[in-house]
Amino acid sequence: MSLSVRFSLLQLWSMLAPTATYLLLTGFQSGEFYMDLYCEADGVFIRVQRIVYHSVILHSDVAARCFIASLEHRPQFVASAVRTLHMGVAVQSNNATKILNLCKGITDLTLHVVCHHILTKNPVIEPLEALPLTSLSVDLSAIFHDQCSYLPNLQIVHCITHLHLTNAWACWEGIPIGLPRLTQLTHLSVP
Repeated sequence: MSLSVRFSLLQLWSMLAPTATYLLLTGFQSGEFYMDLYCEADGVFIRVQRIVYHSVILHSDVAARCFIASLEHRPQFVASAVRTLHMGVAVQSNNATKILNLCKGITDLTLHVVCHHILTKNPVIEPLEALPLTSLSVDLSAIFHDQCSYLPNLQIVHCITHLHLTNAWACWEGIPIGLPRLTQLTHLSVP
């Protein structure tokens, strides 16, 4: 599975230091030592999991399916732990929809999933609009079916301050996508 794991040794040490100090001070002599150690290890495991799942990168549909299978039984954890999510073009839109429904706390999203639902509403839109996003990097084909894209019509873009569009045609003259109407943007990048 292609998950990005980002945490520093300093962060890891800050979680383990209280346990190490406790063990040194007690000299391993307490009868409750093993129970304390288990409880502390469980707490460290939970804190490390939050760090590991803070930023997730899914480059393939196989990785997306594995991610869903491993975390769909823990909706509260995944909703509160995942803050940054990157989904590549190989992720199918149905799996992208499931992941966006699971990861309700995402603030930074890279969405390059291609939607082929031409005659129906794009299934990614509804969970996308429910997210507390502040930063979005998107291929417009992940949201729109054609070049008739008008961004201010989407509820999600009104909360975003950082927008990166990966489509060069987004700034061509004669294709109005509504960028001047997104006055809340503090950062905008287009290739």
